[in-house]
Parts: sequence; structure tokens; C-alpha cells
Amino acid sequence: MSNININEQLLPSLQRALQGCNLSGLRQASIEADFDGKLIQVRFECESACDEQQMGLFSVVASEVVADFPAPWNLEEEYSSASRLSPLKFVAYRRNDQR
Repeated sequence: MSNININEQLLPSLQRALQGCNLSGLRQASIEADFDGKLIQVRFECESACDEQQMGLFSVVASEVVADFPAPWNLEEEYSSASRLSPLKFVAYRRNDQR
């Protein structure tokens, strides 16, 4: 599978994995791939520190994503509660925080 094919599949893979999940507290979910290191990175940015339940849910989401790609891809999950969003290359979900 080429780098172009992987990039084209990252965003839909994360969007699919997020469907049906309780996204309360999630501000943004983004994804990118490091082709040299065969690493898929998924970043979940929450309004406050993620609790164990949220981290468990998001870990399942990330696992579903990496399962979409042939071995030997590895997975790195990141959790952040910073006030400023810092997305990876592809944003799959962004909550509208304008009020």
C-alpha cells in the first residue's frame, strides 16, 4: 500500500471509528502517519483532562483505525487538554466551540 493510499484512508478511517461514540468532552480528533517509522498517530484533545473511561473509549477508536492498515503499522495515541488546539495533519472531528 503506497503512502498516497495511506494518507487517503487515514481521515475516513478515524471518522468511521468515531461514529456512534460518546464524544462529550472531546474538542478535536486528528491523525497523521509517519511513513518512515510505520507509525499512525492519533491525537484526542479534550476540554479537560481525560478520565479513564474516555481514554478507554478513545483507545478503542485508535485501535480500530490501526486495524484498517496492514502490518507492520504501529499506533501512538496522544491525549491533551491544552487550551489551544494543536491538530495533526488530518482533522476528523472538531467541536464548534463558538458560543
